[in-house]
Amino acid sequence: MVVRCAGCLLVAAAGGFTVCVALTRPTPIASRRISDKVFRTSPHDITSIEIRPYGDPLDSAYPQLLTAPLIIRDSSKMATIQNAISSATTFSPNHPDLLWACVLIVRIGSDKHICEVRGTSNAGVLIEVVSSADVSSWRTGYGTYQASKLGPVLKSIAAE
Repeated sequence: MVVRCAGCLLVAAAGGFTVCVALTRPTPIASRRISDKVFRTSPHDITSIEIRPYGDPLDSAYPQLLTAPLIIRDSSKMATIQNAISSATTFSPNHPDLLWACVLIVRIGSDKHICEVRGTSNAGVLIEVVSSADVSSWRTGYGTYQASKLGPVLKSIAAE
């Protein structure tokens, strides 16, 4: 009897969690609208782009593209980055092999759009639009995209 009750409680808890996730996750239309804002915005509308280390720069689990934040306000560099981002296509990676990672924050007017960017050896450069720059926190993902043109651009800017 006790085992049956414990099983019922476990099923009820899992069901409740699933309902909470389903209710708080954005609809596909909302996700597409947010992603389109990042990927389809004119470079002239971008006020700044910030490149940050992914997670803790001292954590070797995530090879870093750079070790300190870099804020870009130069219009030609922002246009180069945005043109590379706009080439992104929807992608479902299968066990990507991570080479480097960073967080890209695109500011469009007063809006801030956060993307996790990962360079991989077997899936190109992956971009995931997320709701939080803190990789250890609960966050919402708005889709994963592939934009291999972005890798050389970010590497060049990070090396300057």
